[in-house]
Amino acid sequence: FAPRDDHALLASFQLWDTRWPCSEQHKSNPYYDVDLVLSYSRRLDLSPDDAADAAQRAEIERGHNVIDVLRAKFQDRSGWADCFAELKFVQADLPLERDVYERHPVTGMPDRLDWVAGPNGQFRRSMSEVMKTSDDTAPEAGQEDPEARDQGKDHEGENPFDAAPQPRYTLAFIMEADNQPQRTGWLDELLQEI
Repeated sequence: FAPRDDHALLASFQLWDTRWPCSEQHKSNPYYDVDLVLSYSRRLDLSPDDAADAAQRAEIERGHNVIDVLRAKFQDRSGWADCFAELKFVQADLPLERDVYERHPVTGMPDRLDWVAGPNGQFRRSMSEVMKTSDDTAPEAGQEDPEARDQGKDHEGENPFDAAPQPRYTLAFIMEADNQPQRTGWLDELLQEI
């Protein structure tokens, strides 16, 4: 979501209270391993005190409000929160001049060549962050694992540390801030499709 999406995102999540992503049978099911990852176009780690001006302060406060509301709902573990294993936030850290999503107010047509720079940049940066490995102990590419040095080769003569760590996720479903669920079980249906 972007700062301009805070109201639409919270309105969508209000609908989740009555139109849960999963059905009752899937709530808290350990085999229903789905995380909810929210992507923010700017930075989440800023304090309102870090703001350069009143507009940036308001933007930071709106972002923090969304996070606080959704985190509280998730921690309550009632309703839609039980449909997900974890709630995570990633930040795209787009600069203000690149966080653009504008159309002409009258014609609806783009009036800038980079009119979708914000969503495109946010997608690229967020997916890069989300698809990182969950194995925090794995060595960086090109670095030797100090424990592997003494372990030598695997049974077949292959070094087990040559394999790249696997990402935590193999699939992602992108749902924009203004998407609104139409019925309970919409996530169940999506998972059946894949």
